[in-house]
Amino acid sequence: MITFFDSCGKALDDFDDKPLDVSVRRAVRIASLVGDTKHAIRLSLELRPAGGDRQSNGETSRMLMADPSTWGSGSGPAEQALAQYLNDRKFTQDGQERVDAHSLTEIDFWLQELHELKESGERFDYKYDLASRERTGQIVARTRHLTFALLCSWERRFGYTSINESIFAGYRVKVDKLLADGVPDLLQQFNAVYRRLQEAAETSPDRDAAEELSQAITTCRRILKAIVDHVLPPRDQPSSTGHPLDDAHHRHC
Repeated sequence: MITFFDSCGKALDDFDDKPLDVSVRRAVRIASLVGDTKHAIRLSLELRPAGGDRQSNGETSRMLMADPSTWGSGSGPAEQALAQYLNDRKFTQDGQERVDAHSLTEIDFWLQELHELKESGERFDYKYDLASRERTGQIVARTRHLTFALLCSWERRFGYTSINESIFAGYRVKVDKLLADGVPDLLQQFNAVYRRLQEAAETSPDRDAAEELSQAITTCRRILKAIVDHVLPPRDQPSSTGHPLDDAHHRHC
């Protein structure tokens, strides 16, 4: 099974060999999957072509959000992402403040087009060409840096999680073996609880899941008693503090 850690590692390994928009798409995918709405929207703006239907563009952006209900709140992660994007893309031309809304693919196209026009002699406005290349170069550099930094932070985060999961999984295998040897019925009871909880989670909104949850709780009580009986079997003598430790008083153990 490919983990988030593996996905980040793959994206970082290929970072210098793939076009920037490929790495950005990978980062958007990871951000969306882990619920990092701000950066999913922020990087997706680098890929979105200018223009298009505003409502359709909004629906596309909401697909990347962990909680679409925050859309349009004025201070949600999508608005924060848009504000950051606009600040990064602002420039001044002829005394007016403008926003360069070209996607990474469009920037690459226009830079190539300017180069070809210059080579053919059809156009050579050194001042305009230099300013355009400088501005778009800065946009690409900032996007590259942000994408790389996010991938590194996610790799570190998921690497830590993977290590903890591996450690936990190792102990779980040992515990499952001990339970299977000492109290074999417990594993079946745990599975029964998981099934009941899954059934409750899949219950339609118009139906009450109380029965499934009640059955899960009952099974959990049986599991608790079975574990107590295994660790400290019932006995007729009370504890040192005087609490009865017979079968009917397993909660005192």
